[in-house]
Amino acid sequence: MLLSIIIPYYNRNHLIGRMLDSLLDQDISPSDYEIIVVDDGSQEEPVVLKDYANRYPQIHYHRIDHAGVSPARNIGLSLATGKWLYFCDSDDFLQRKVLKGIIEAAEERQLEMISARVTRIKSDCRNLPSARNFFKVSETLSGWDYIGISDTDFMWGTYSYLVHRAIVEANRLLFKDIYYVEDRVFLLQLASCVSRYASIDVDLYYYVQNDDSIMHSMFKRDRTELPKYIRVYIMELKSVLDNPSIPDKTLDYLKKRDWVKYAYQLLSNDFKWSSVRDAKADIAFLESQEAYPILKADDKVIDRRRKLVNHKHLWILLCHIYHLLPAKVRMKY
Repeated sequence: MLLSIIIPYYNRNHLIGRMLDSLLDQDISPSDYEIIVVDDGSQEEPVVLKDYANRYPQIHYHRIDHAGVSPARNIGLSLATGKWLYFCDSDDFLQRKVLKGIIEAAEERQLEMISARVTRIKSDCRNLPSARNFFKVSETLSGWDYIGISDTDFMWGTYSYLVHRAIVEANRLLFKDIYYVEDRVFLLQLASCVSRYASIDVDLYYYVQNDDSIMHSMFKRDRTELPKYIRVYIMELKSVLDNPSIPDKTLDYLKKRDWVKYAYQLLSNDFKWSSVRDAKADIAFLESQEAYPILKADDKVIDRRRKLVNHKHLWILLCHIYHLLPAKVRMKY
C-alpha cells in the first residue's frame, strides 16, 4: 500500500462527500491507497459516509465512542498500512490529481516528510484561485532546520504534510488527547525526528473557513478548557527548547514566535474567563517553565501587550478590577 489517508469525522454528513470526491479524483490507482475515516461517535447517522464506503473499496469506515479528534486520528494510525501517511479533515478538500506527483517527488529525493501549499477559502467555496502546479521542490533539510529558516510562520496543520509511516512508528508518535494545538504538538515532535524534509510548490489543500468547524465551535463553547491545552503545549515546547541539539535559528524562531504567543495567550485567556487565583497560578506556571517574564517578540501587537502582562502586580490588579465588574459587563470582554 502506497498511501494511507486518515480522516477524523464527527457530524459532517453535509460536507464529507466533497472531501471524499476530491480524494477519489486523484492520480493514484485505487488499489494503492486507502482512506480511513474514523467516526468519533457522531450523533447523526453518517448516511453519506456509509454510502461512499459501500461503493468504494478503498474507503474504510470505523466508528468509535466519542473521544475527540486526537483519539480518532490515533485509531486511524493503528489501522494504517500505507508507506506514506496523510491527515486531513472532513470539512475541507484537496486539489484533484495532485498526490501522485507529491509522493513521486518525495521518493525521488528519499524524503521522510514533504509539505505542499494550503489555501484558505471562504465557506461558500466560490472564486477558487487557480491552482499552482509547478512541482518545484526545495532543498532537503532536517525538520529542525526547516523551521529555523521559515520566512513566514511554520505551517502547523497536519494537512500540509505527507510523512513516511516508518518515521512515525519508529518514534512511537501519537496525537496527544487535547482539543487544541494537538497538530502543533504532533508536528513539533515529528520535526525533531525528521532528517530529510522538503517542500513542494504545488497547491494541495483547501482549508474551508466553516463557522461550525470543530475549532470554531470549541472556541464558542469550551473556551474555559483552553488554558489546560495551552499548558500542555508550553511544557512540550519547553522540553524541545532544552534539547542541546536544536539549531540556534530554530531555537530563536520558536522562542520569538510560539514561546511568546502561547505564554501571552494563556494569560490573556485567563484574564477573560478565570478567577484571580487562576491568573496568579498561571503566572506561577509560566515562571516555572521560564516563560515569564515574557520575552521580547517581533510582533508589535504582542510586544505591546507583553509589556503590560510583565508588570505582575498591575496584571493582578487588573484581574481584580475585572472580576468586580457586573457579570453582564464581564461577558462582553
